[in-house]
Order: sequence, then C-alpha cells, then structure tokens
Amino acid sequence: MIVALMLAVLATYGAAVIARARYGLIVVVLIAAAFVYEAGADPFIVNGMSPIRGFNTPAARLYPPNRAPEIYKIVNRLPADVVLAELPSARLTTTSARCITRSRTGVRS
Repeated sequence: MIVALMLAVLATYGAAVIARARYGLIVVVLIAAAFVYEAGADPFIVNGMSPIRGFNTPAARLYPPNRAPEIYKIVNRLPADVVLAELPSARLTTTSARCITRSRTGVRS
C-alpha cells in the first residue's frame, strides 16, 4: 500500500510536468480517462466455480466437521509439521490422491 501511495504521488508530479507543456492538459486528461477505463471493475463470482468440461465441479457448500469428507478428517490427524500439497490431476484415479508426509523420522507415503 505504501508503494502504491508513493507511485501515485510520483505520478501526480509527472502529470503536473506534462500539464505545463503545450496541449499537456489534454494529454493528462486522456491518460486519466484511459486509466479509469482500464481500472473498471467487473463483477465476478467469489467462492464459486462454473463447470469445466472434463472436470468434476466441487460441491458448492461447506460441511460441518462431523459430516465433512473423510480426507479432511485424515488431514486433521496429521502431525503439525506436515507439508500437504494438492496437485491438480486431469483424471481421477485411486492413486491420484496421495499424501506424502515428512516427519522427523523420514518420509512416508
């Protein structure tokens, strides 16, 4: 945020220098209009997903802990120093969900 603020101050000084030139004010207005056009916000879905061909769409709801899928219960029982990586897979197979843990005694899968 501080960097963005400082860049805005620097841009203001630059715009003041450009505005002093002949037709400079028109250039500054055009640059400002281009910035406002480019920075326009479009609505987007938060915490949602549209269906993608060939992939399963995840459930669009949260489960209470006692009804959560089994994988979350397994992950909850893992030691605190475990690194868990979820990698995307194009096809779901029985071996596509592997949990590799690294503990103080070594690596186990």
